[in-house]
Amino acid sequence: WLLDGLAGFLSDLYIKRFLGNNEARYRRYK
Repeated sequence: WLLDGLAGFLSDLYIKRFLGNNEARYRRYK
């Protein structure tokens, strides 16, 4: 469960950062 939880945490963190960057980029172009 530790590896699964860690993978979920990392993926969630990565997605949040990716969506944050994507959001900023989207607003910049628009």
